[in-house]
Formats: sequence, structure tokens, C-alpha cells
Amino acid sequence: MKLYSKLALVLIIAMLIFVAGCSGNEKAMFDAVKKGDTAKVESLLDKGVSPDLKLEDGRSILMLAAYLGHSDIAELLIDKGADVNVKDKDGKTALMYTAETGNIEMARLLLEKGADLNAVDNTGKTALQIAQENYQSTMVEFLSNWGKAVSSPTSADTSTPAVTETIAPKETPKSMPEIKTITPNEGFNNGSVLVSIEGSNFVDGLQVKLMGATGDISGINVKVETATKVSCFFDLNNKTDGQYKIVLTNPNGQVASFKDVFMVKAFVPAQANRVLKPLFFNFDSWNIREDQKTILHDNLTLLKENPQLHVILGGHADERGSRKYNLELTAKRAQAVKDYLMANDIAADQILIYAFGKDHPAKLGHDESAWQYNRRVDCLEWETVLTKEQVIDETIK
Repeated sequence: MKLYSKLALVLIIAMLIFVAGCSGNEKAMFDAVKKGDTAKVESLLDKGVSPDLKLEDGRSILMLAAYLGHSDIAELLIDKGADVNVKDKDGKTALMYTAETGNIEMARLLLEKGADLNAVDNTGKTALQIAQENYQSTMVEFLSNWGKAVSSPTSADTSTPAVTETIAPKETPKSMPEIKTITPNEGFNNGSVLVSIEGSNFVDGLQVKLMGATGDISGINVKVETATKVSCFFDLNNKTDGQYKIVLTNPNGQVASFKDVFMVKAFVPAQANRVLKPLFFNFDSWNIREDQKTILHDNLTLLKENPQLHVILGGHADERGSRKYNLELTAKRAQAVKDYLMANDIAADQILIYAFGKDHPAKLGHDESAWQYNRRVDCLEWETVLTKEQVIDETIK
């Protein structure tokens, strides 16, 4: 899975929602920009689609191209008249989106096309400050040096004064690390997790870190397996749960980072060995009654909290009918519950069925008040697989 920052996801999702109300050509334009199809974008511009096509909140296709790194499309849009300094509802410009990703080539293009380096968003932050917040050290250096005047060397035997000229920073070194995926992208705060990160330009000495609102988690035993793959452990013991940014730093100080790509989850000890609410059935039926679906849903919610535990279903019938028939009937009742759980993402191999027939009534008696209570499926959640006798001991008390 590609790793996008929360800001990028919001941007793209919002645009997708907006596309539903666009014309055919406008929809095609958004799709072409997302895919990086320069030829298609040019064709649509020639057909009259605005290079300033945007959402109601001001987010434009230029911002999308800038964030995704499609420099050819960004340049084409600007040359066709796109406003390089247009702002979205948060006051952000295409340059600010680029500052977050650390794409120097795109930042250079936008600045050369007239992007305002000193523009501020609604919180008063410039592109430089956004780059600093996202640990884009190369971008910080680039933006800090953009447009600075330097003195050219002078000859020792001439009195000609030094000439000043405006220069752009040097090209981005090619060893800047890039991140594509991290697997897994979550872990519980009761132990360590081994992660694998794929990307490019990984070198020996690479540092890996998770950064959250309450502190950092440094990677342990970082192993650069290839230039495109690195692995390490994160000790999540007692760490604050929530979203974390991942930051990779090469020995030369170049940094790559992505926001909100790793989730530390709070570990909650399983509430093992519990009997859930029974489900009741009509006479001679294994169909789940409408009035039982709420109970079944509540049980499902509890089961999903601990997917590693076993689910044990015990089917029962009232005293009427033959023993053989009731064994078959109660197996069908338990299977109906199992089918529902499987359809709602409970693993089939975690579910065990027992059919007890009419042999173990929970309520003694020979009338409807007893019979209706005995037509049921008991549901248990347990750390281990229970025998039929153990199930009876836990449910018939």
C-alpha cells in the first residue's frame, strides 16, 4: 500500500467526491492528473477544460499534480494559464503541498513559474515552515537558499567591483531516501514489532524513527537489506497509542518522512472464557428470528474484539421430537449462527459447533415456557477448544 500523508488522502478523496458532479471532460481531467497522463491532460486542455479546475474549497488540479510529483503536468497547467499561487480553503498553495513531500524538482518548477515563497496559509505558516514541520531537511535548505545573492570571484589585478547574481541552490543529491510502503503499518503497545520498509536510496547507516505527539520511537537493529528495502524492530512497550509519522535519515542528513502511516494500538487483554447471550429459535425451525438479530449483532461485536479466541456454538432443542431429529435440527441452528458470523468476518476455523439435541435442557418443564427457552444456541468465547462436557458445565448451571 502506498504511503500517503493524511493531508494527501483528504485532498484526493475530496477531489474524487467532487468529480461525481463534474462534466465528462472534467472527470477525465482529474483522472488524467492522478495517473500522470500528460498527453491526456494536454488534449483536455485543448478541448477547453480549465487549467484552474478546482473544488469549491479552492483545491486545484495543479495542487494535485504538485503533490503527486507530476512535474510535466504541473508545468503544462501553468503554461496554459493555471494560477501558481491559488489557495485552497486552508490558505495552502501548490508550493506548500510540495514542501510537505520534499519534492525539490517540483518546488524549483513552481518557484521558477512565480510561486510566492513568502505566502502564508490560514495558520500563518510558509512553505519553509511546513517543510520544517515535516522534517524535509533538503527542502528546508533548498527554500532557505532560494534567490539568495552571492558574489562572483574577481581578478586580483583589476579593480572591477564584485558582481552579484541571483542563483538557485544546487540540484538535489540523488541519494535522498524515499518511502513507498511499510509492512505491517500497525502494532500493539505491549511488545516489539518487526517492520519492513520498501522505497529507494537506502544506504548503510540509515536511521529509522517513528515520531508521535508524545515522543519518538527509534528503530532497533536497522538492517539495510538492499537499496530498496530496510527492516527494523520498534519497541512499542508502553508507548502512547495513536498515529505516528515515520522518518528515515541517511548518513548525509537527507530525510524522508510520511505523516500518520503507522498506528500504535492500545493493547487490551482479551476477555477470555466468557459465555455470551444465547439465541432463541421458533419451534421446528433453524432460521434466525428477527427479534434475535440484535443479540447476534451484540455477540458479534464482542467476538471481533478478540479474533484470536475460539468461538464455540452449542445447539439445543426442546423435548418434543425424536432424539435423532433434534440432533440434526440443533446442528442446523448452530450452523445458521456460524454462517452469520463467517459472513461478518469471523474466521471459519475459529468456530466450533456442537449439537446437543434435546439432551440438556436449561429449563425443566413440559410446557411452552420451558420449551421456548430450550430452543436455543449458546455462544461461548474461549482461549482453548472446549469439549462437549465442558460446554455443558459452563452453560447449564
